[in-house]
Amino acid sequence: MCSGKEKTYAEYRQAKQEMKDIQMAKYNVDLFLKFEEQKEQVEKQKTTEQTR
Repeated sequence: MCSGKEKTYAEYRQAKQEMKDIQMAKYNVDLFLKFEEQKEQVEKQKTTEQTR
């Protein structure tokens, strides 16, 4: 009986760690995309200021 619980808990811990890794990857991608978006806005703003 205990070995079944231990196996189930080990699977739970693994799934929990995988979810944590996925959430970290999503956060990093969101952060990167936000940075790229801000960079594009700054470049766009510079080009509009230069054309004036």
